[in-house]
Amino acid sequence: MNPATVNRSYYPALNGLRGVAIILVLCRHHLHFIPHFEFGWVGVDLFFVLSGFLITDILLKTKENKNFLSNFYIRRILKIFPLYYGVLLLFFLLAPFLQALQVQYNYYHSHQAMSWFHLQNWLYIFHQKPNDFLLLNHFWSLSVEEQFYIVWPFVILSVKNCKLLAHIACVILAICIIGRFASWLYYGNGYTNFYFQYMTRLDGLCIGSLIAIWRFSSYEQARKKLFVLVSTLLGAHFVVLVLAKTIFTGLPHFQFFGYSSIAAISGVIVYFAVEKRNAWSKALIENSVLTYIGKISYGLYVYHWPVLVLFKIYAMDILLSYGYTRYASNVVLSLAGLVAAIMLSIASYHLFEKKILALKDVITEAGFFTRAKKKLLLLLKPAASSGG
Repeated sequence: MNPATVNRSYYPALNGLRGVAIILVLCRHHLHFIPHFEFGWVGVDLFFVLSGFLITDILLKTKENKNFLSNFYIRRILKIFPLYYGVLLLFFLLAPFLQALQVQYNYYHSHQAMSWFHLQNWLYIFHQKPNDFLLLNHFWSLSVEEQFYIVWPFVILSVKNCKLLAHIACVILAICIIGRFASWLYYGNGYTNFYFQYMTRLDGLCIGSLIAIWRFSSYEQARKKLFVLVSTLLGAHFVVLVLAKTIFTGLPHFQFFGYSSIAAISGVIVYFAVEKRNAWSKALIENSVLTYIGKISYGLYVYHWPVLVLFKIYAMDILLSYGYTRYASNVVLSLAGLVAAIMLSIASYHLFEKKILALKDVITEAGFFTRAKKKLLLLLKPAASSGG
């Protein structure tokens, strides 16, 4: 392990892993007709591990800095909010006038506060969806991350001891697994119940955070601790799997430990991508194609699903009328939607996102808030004097 990597603030391989993660998600949604591509949903868990690692790594290295919290949240807001709220606003402005979107518009409009405040994962749990082809359906995972961003920085700021911080992350991870078991006992095998709950998908964020904490506190021990954690999770999953296949038939082993196991494997990938850079890893993960896809990955995440849904809503009947089978129509529209989403994401990144992201350093640079405060006081001073 290279100690120099502990102090690094930028990890070239992680852009490539973002590219891998979004490609997996695109395979799940746009190329699901290819055998085994339906398992591309694991890309979401890889995203969660990446987010947990990067956010915790940044927070630990900057928490002693002035304007620690404000700088962090400004950067998150500039990264996440413009595209998210742009799509949300377009939906609520245009959907009322489109007959084909009336059902889902009524659904989101009835509970729109949950969309505006990043609670869509809970929306789908508490209020049954009219169908699975909702334009904003994919934003549940962004809601999980946003909820994490709201709470975790304050935990890191409050807990000075890294060992205690790691224990907290481990406890949260254990609560997730226990919570899934309790949820199964109470609700049964509900897809929505297990798939969208915060406790269901928090595993990746916890494991990513643990890797960052261990590397920050003692890089010599980080690999060993990660090995123990991964072995424990995979071992527990194997035991429950054996029990489910023998004594307790019907026991949903995957709901209990599946997400944890996938997050653990993703954690190993992230760890070695950060620590073990060599010619092979650079060629496989840090190549220009994956790195570029990683750069536009957020736009791809935001746009790919609405584009696919709109293509299927408005073009499916047209293809069927020309004699295409439903399967062939799905293939054509999925591929066309994929191309359109990529083109839209490229344009969005270069024409809009890069310009917004460029503001991060300007706004969070040292002295910005002090200067802004002084200017505000100068503006208010004459008004206060005249009022007096």
